[in-house]
Amino acid sequence: MRLPDARVLPMVMAAVETRVSSALDLDAPQVAAVLQPFLASEKVHWRTIQHRREAVSQAIGRALHQLGLHALLAGSQARSNGRTIVLFPDQFSSKDRLSAPSLKILPGTIS
Repeated sequence: MRLPDARVLPMVMAAVETRVSSALDLDAPQVAAVLQPFLASEKVHWRTIQHRREAVSQAIGRALHQLGLHALLAGSQARSNGRTIVLFPDQFSSKDRLSAPSLKILPGTIS
């Protein structure tokens, strides 16, 4: 039996400091005008369809990663005044930085 990715992939939430040279704000008016029709077409939460297909929001994130962006910003679904940042560290250049000053790394979890 294969479990859906949403149930088996790790989820980590932590406060981090980052500096990236290439990011896209999905809430910027010009960007939102293009993306909103696609996002609005998805009438269900991404977790409810995860076992059948990729969600529209995930497809957008994957496409932006493939374009070489280092990060994307979006409004938080959990907090009305919050922001979510999605980082693509494999795209980082030597000028980009990511640190988590208060995050404790467990031995053997990250090499």
